[in-house]
Amino acid sequence: MILLSDENDRDPVVFDTNILIEHIKWNNNGEIICTCGKNKSNDNNYIIQFYKNNGDFLKQIPISSKISGLSFDGNGYRLGFSSDQSIFFCNIKYE
Repeated sequence: MILLSDENDRDPVVFDTNILIEHIKWNNNGEIICTCGKNKSNDNNYIIQFYKNNGDFLKQIPISSKISGLSFDGNGYRLGFSSDQSIFFCNIKYE
């Protein structure tokens, strides 16, 4: 993944998520980016990952089924995502 501050960024942040990204979402204040997709080593597992805006890894959550969508709440510290016929919520502690 490549994070740019603008289209002319000469020093982008580059890192490997080790997943085939299907969905990606920034929280509302731009501090956290969430990615989700298939695990590259096992196609049956899906993973949600959280990163700081500088590319530092925060947390990873394994999910057993396909993720249909994700969205942050208005404060940017709660994530909702849908998988199969269920809706899940995650509280994010950012320090």
